[in-house]
Amino acid sequence: MEQTITLIIAIIGLFGSIVTIGINNIYQKKTDLRKIKESQYIDFLSCLAKAKVAKDEDKYHYNLTLSAEIQSIYLVGNKDVQEALRNFLGVFGKENQNELYTKLILEMKKDLYGDKKGSSSLDKISFTVFE
Repeated sequence: MEQTITLIIAIIGLFGSIVTIGINNIYQKKTDLRKIKESQYIDFLSCLAKAKVAKDEDKYHYNLTLSAEIQSIYLVGNKDVQEALRNFLGVFGKENQNELYTKLILEMKKDLYGDKKGSSSLDKISFTVFE
């Protein structure tokens, strides 16, 4: 009888440990993703500000970097962030190239995060390159 109780307590302890490890892993992944997104957003806003005030000889460099930052946000940002960015960039986008670009981003997100995350993107994403 004592051995059975000891075994049950050990199994409950093991189960509790497994649940705790699983919860910690989920939390760590969310924290890591938040850090990546935070870094991307800060880099984008910083580059946007620099591009706005850059002198002619520096504008090309900042616009090129800004274009790369925009693409990164489309990749890691959620649907609301993507939509806000698309609306912000709406005056720059060319509609005819957006369909293929949207498909590319959706496939990248599916590859990184699985089908569920890929489907949580916009139907159309603006491909914008500053010159």
